[in-house]
Amino acid sequence: MRSPGLLLSAVFMITAAHAASSAEKITGWRNDGTGRFPDATPPTKWSRKVVGGKPESSGILWMTPIPSGASAPIVVGDCVLFGFDPYGLMCVSKTDGKILWWHTHHYYEVMADADRQKIEEKAKPLYDKIKTHLDAELKRMSDAVSPAGYPDDKRFMNWQWGQQVVEPQKQLDAAVQEADKEHYKADKNWWEFASATPASDGKNVYMWYSNRVAVCYDLAGARQWVTLEPAAEKKHGEHGRHSSPVLTADKFIVQYTNDVIAFDRKTGKPLWTKSYAKALPWAPPAYASIVPATVGGQTYVVSCRGEAFRASDGEMGWGPFKDFGGENTSAIVEKDRIFLWDRAGLIQLQIPSNPGPNAMPTVGKSIKGKSYMVASPLCVNGLVYYITDDGKLRVFDAEAGTIVYEKDLPLAGHKEYVFYPGYSASPALAGKYIYILDNQGGTLILEPGREYKEVGINKLETFDKKNKDKDGKETLVYEQTVSNPVFDGKLLFIRGQQYLYCIGSR
Repeated sequence: MRSPGLLLSAVFMITAAHAASSAEKITGWRNDGTGRFPDATPPTKWSRKVVGGKPESSGILWMTPIPSGASAPIVVGDCVLFGFDPYGLMCVSKTDGKILWWHTHHYYEVMADADRQKIEEKAKPLYDKIKTHLDAELKRMSDAVSPAGYPDDKRFMNWQWGQQVVEPQKQLDAAVQEADKEHYKADKNWWEFASATPASDGKNVYMWYSNRVAVCYDLAGARQWVTLEPAAEKKHGEHGRHSSPVLTADKFIVQYTNDVIAFDRKTGKPLWTKSYAKALPWAPPAYASIVPATVGGQTYVVSCRGEAFRASDGEMGWGPFKDFGGENTSAIVEKDRIFLWDRAGLIQLQIPSNPGPNAMPTVGKSIKGKSYMVASPLCVNGLVYYITDDGKLRVFDAEAGTIVYEKDLPLAGHKEYVFYPGYSASPALAGKYIYILDNQGGTLILEPGREYKEVGINKLETFDKKNKDKDGKETLVYEQTVSNPVFDGKLLFIRGQQYLYCIGSR
């Protein structure tokens, strides 16, 4: 169950070992945007269920109770970092699952000092009340880490808990609006607050939120900068804005509705903003994430429509797939190719060899299709794996332009508009196997190749709710797992709506 909006900041005790930074290595959405983790050696067997009211698990090192959200984690040293709703960022210890630090980014926390002083007398007592409430619950959650979790009837941040601060939250929002109604305004959709995956350079972590806040922290949780992007609030499609950021050598680049915005990585200063031409009002590009591409030594960011902007100055590198009809799926870049999912099917684009404002990608061998897709594709040795929201796997030979095989996945995705979207997590290659998640705690493991070869199926049976069909028959709905899986050495991390799971061995 999603709890009502809360905000605030706290830093729990953290040792020097936890804060130690590694050499710069940029990591973010789907690792480097490809979904491949070549050095990983994760497990192939695990389970979690409740039997007779008692939780049991196998192959799980720890389960940390966490706030809700769709943000996938990243792993940097001993830090497992991810966003949570609303507007939050959390760091969990890879070693033991304890919460090391967390921050939230309500306008009250990030607004200009002069604006905050205008409302301080009214706003601070409200803020302190909500902070105390959230701080105590997160402390309970950090203390509750275990290998198997808790019985079905025990929930942190439940509805009753959230109701205790609904009124103070409303009053704080109203107070902030008094300072500057237009500047501190954001549409609120429960499913988009903190959907982005953070990005890190090995020293700092960077995050972007749907209320137009960009922020940077070091790995010990000390804020380096925060910027409220100055553009006015803009309307968006019905499914919100979920785009994850991209780090380049000197910039932090994000999407907001139909804009691409670059910030200085060291200071957070906005550097350039570019808008998408002829974007569809009901399907803005910010449904999906931007991904990096390098052409001629220059870095570009590529949208779900296939067009690109040069990271250095925002100049158009090439235009979009001209027949783009709108989708939620982030593209992938593989050498000189872009693979994107559109209502027309899986589209293969050839990146122009001479980028520029008038350059256009060439449409290569593609596959028509009418299926709906949320998960992004995965490319392994020239084969592109893609999954529809209702669980059909197709494997596409990019060179030949043909389907190698199709398979109805032996998992159990759940679709229930709008909060249960079916198969949403993107497939990943970890070491020698492909990992595919449904949104009900199931994971299918495959050998890559031209034939379907199943390695195993694993299940996290964490209860969410009961549904009844038209005939009154009850079915169980399990905790949603819609975030992309993340791998680190022998470990697999799966983020649910109730727990963060660390699966594997030391």
